[in-house]
Amino acid sequence: MRIIAKSKQILAFMVFILILSFTVNSLVAKQQFTTENILDGIITPGEYSNSQNIDEGKFILYWKATSQNSIIFAMEVKTTGWIAIGIDPIYRMKDADMYFGWVSTNGSVHMIDAFSTDDYGPHPPDTELGGTNNIIAFDGTESDQTTIVEFERGIVTNDTKYDNPIPLTGEIIILWAYGTSDDFEAQHAIINRGTIHWSLKGASILRYDFSQPFILGLAFFITLSGLLIYVDSLGRPSKKENGNKNGEQ
Repeated sequence: MRIIAKSKQILAFMVFILILSFTVNSLVAKQQFTTENILDGIITPGEYSNSQNIDEGKFILYWKATSQNSIIFAMEVKTTGWIAIGIDPIYRMKDADMYFGWVSTNGSVHMIDAFSTDDYGPHPPDTELGGTNNIIAFDGTESDQTTIVEFERGIVTNDTKYDNPIPLTGEIIILWAYGTSDDFEAQHAIINRGTIHWSLKGASILRYDFSQPFILGLAFFITLSGLLIYVDSLGRPSKKENGNKNGEQ
């Protein structure tokens, strides 16, 4: 009986430790959620888990997914003019979900959620077409003839007509372009635009998932239950012993 009582105490202690671990992990995950999406227009080493060099390194596209079902893009481009990407056009530029950013000479940062209505534009802001601006946050900097713009948008937005959803699997076309002035409606040189095949796969999705702790906890309880059954069996007489005792009586 003492062995069984001791085992129950161990079980209660293990349950307490498991609950405490879940609580601490949840608090850590919530802290990550509140700090992971700070946009400052500066790209630090390790900030983005994914990047792609374009146009011989003159245009670098960075990205990462977040735990809030959004994606953060960063564009680092060798220009002091506007920079842009277009998401998933049907043909050439038609129906591309476009994002233009630039930094004015006074340091103010501008960002436009736009949509290309034809093969070669125009690409007015979504709000002029009856849609909505779905840029969650943005910031940028300009120095050494380089412009950096970071922005966040939902992987899927509520503007189903002028924002293209970003698939979690497979590849889509991304348009890239940049100009030499801050006028994003100005014609840009052909050498400053192009397309790439792009995939969200491999992005850093910072989501706290209970599946792993659940599996570990389940394995722990199964193991502990087996141990308790074994310990309990040690204190019980076998059937043979019971038979002998009954025969003796």
